[in-house]
Amino acid sequence: MDLGLFYKLATILTFCITITVTDLSVTDFSVKRLFYFLSLSLMIL
Repeated sequence: MDLGLFYKLATILTFCITITVTDLSVTDFSVKRLFYFLSLSLMIL
């Protein structure tokens, strides 16, 4: 696996987790957004 792609995926994942953790008032929305970004990243890869 290309290290650049892995780094991009890790950055996106960290970003989404940070949003989910810090935005507890709308946890459900944040989790949906997290899965959306994950699936989007997988499609790009």
